[in-house]
Amino acid sequence: MRFRAGGLTIAAPRPIPGFKSCGAARADITVATTATPPWVNSSFHLCHRSDNTDALGTPNLMVVRASEGFRLAYADDTIFWIAKDGRRIWMTWATTFEDACTYLTGPVLAFVLRLHGALALHASAVQIGNHALALVGPHGAGKSTTAAALGRRGCPVIADDVLRLTRGREGWLAQADGSVLRLWPRASQLLFGDADRLPRMTASWDKRALRLGQYGIRSASRPVTLSGLVFLDGRGAGPDPVVSVDAAAALLRLVANSAATHLLDTSQRAAEFPALGTLARSVPSAVAFVPHDTLDTTRLCDQLIEWASAGARRTDT
Repeated sequence: MRFRAGGLTIAAPRPIPGFKSCGAARADITVATTATPPWVNSSFHLCHRSDNTDALGTPNLMVVRASEGFRLAYADDTIFWIAKDGRRIWMTWATTFEDACTYLTGPVLAFVLRLHGALALHASAVQIGNHALALVGPHGAGKSTTAAALGRRGCPVIADDVLRLTRGREGWLAQADGSVLRLWPRASQLLFGDADRLPRMTASWDKRALRLGQYGIRSASRPVTLSGLVFLDGRGAGPDPVVSVDAAAALLRLVANSAATHLLDTSQRAAEFPALGTLARSVPSAVAFVPHDTLDTTRLCDQLIEWASAGARRTDT
């Protein structure tokens, strides 16, 4: 089976929840399920140990590296082995395949994109007119909720949580790979007036799955030229929902929100700075202030559409 994510084609022996199927013949990445690599017993050294732990004190994530690649071990005994070039992934799990895929389609995909040399942001994105608007921010900032709200306003969803950007003839392109938005029950309540309207992503996880194509929310079908970066700020609403920022401020926020940075070595981290600097200088940026308790979706969406449309007009001229 073939799937599309982050502008790459992924081959797997079974459907992967969260990835969009495609008909491509050649695969950039191969996923092996319930399997381990030939180098499983290699000598590993520690790359990253999460500060967050489960009730037993086990780190939520521990990453080790061998000469052949990486092993990512999660506290629930889900394990991924990733070849050093990012072209092979092996995965095993102790819970369910659906639970394991929440890692595969999120942090594992982000790391694999970085191993492929891609610029990836911790961001969702939507299409407004003929241009893309990236919604950038850390976990819990409201990226998926804002993307869903804009989706209900007729803006096709490009990506959720992990956004790959590439350089095209007309500027930066947001790679389309969206098939589902992951929302907490509070977001479902906000958008639909019912916290239980949407099904759970998995039986053990309270996040809900908003499948693109449902409730009038469409998915973008091709890469879209990026015309705006909006950094979601959860410190409280300001006098205006959306406030433009300069390139220097945008760069600082991009550095903080590029994907999987905690797994990059020094040379990889240094190599991404020129690209982030070019992105910050070439694409208009703003901060959107999100209240702590509720999201004023109508006002915020109005402002985001207006701000993005103005940026697109400047780009086109």
